[in-house]
Amino acid sequence: LTSPSKPCLAGNTFVFRSDDTFAFDEGAEKCSSTDPQTVNGRWELYNSTITMRENGSKTFLVLKLKSLSASKMVTEVDNNGGPVIEYTFVAK
Repeated sequence: LTSPSKPCLAGNTFVFRSDDTFAFDEGAEKCSSTDPQTVNGRWELYNSTITMRENGSKTFLVLKLKSLSASKMVTEVDNNGGPVIEYTFVAK
């Protein structure tokens, strides 16, 4: 995951699995000390929107899909009225 707007996001990792589950890890630098280090849950794609829910069904993140290839996914996140944040995911 790359995001030049917040350096604390650069070390974050996401794993999207083919069984519709995901794993998220905050990396070495958390943006907030109260954030959990890891989150696991399920993801779904509907109408170019990826909705990620924690195992307890709480919405974790909603991503609008801008482009997708075998090695890269570009998404946007609503920033609660602020400028839209673009996230680029690169396959490893």
